Amino acid sequence: MKIDNKQAANRTKIWLVRMPLLIVLVLLVLTIMEVLPSTIWLIISAGYFFISLLVVLIGRFHYVNFSFKQKEIVIRFFHLFPLITDHQEIRIQHSDNPNFLLKKSFFGMIPILNITINTSQGKASFPPISLSLLSKKALHQLMVELKIS
Repeated sequence: MKIDNKQAANRTKIWLVRMPLLIVLVLLVLTIMEVLPSTIWLIISAGYFFISLLVVLIGRFHYVNFSFKQKEIVIRFFHLFPLITDHQEIRIQHSDNPNFLLKKSFFGMIPILNITINTSQGKASFPPISLSLLSKKALHQLMVELKIS
């Protein structure tokens, strides 16, 4: 079984990262070519671009892909912020007895998945995974698969 947020992540990346950048670049070219008499539109669009990048950063928007196999769970994720380029993959064996905990952050608006497993040296925790772009249906399906109450 596979659960991901590819469509929502693509929409978010287009509307909150690429489109504002394209608008700023077009207005910059028009200002340089002196087609636009005032630079106010360039300043407004640049402000919108930085605010949209801030929303992506604070919102912790991630692309997340969960693959449930017979003996393991594979989680692939990366941040949608353009300057954070680390793609991460977590492989968890069912025999490791993983503990999944769903917390809410940023005033209860952003669901975050915390994963810990028991090892011979104690508890090991993985980096938290933001599930903010998962639909409610996919989030419920994930909670059922991971047996989170």
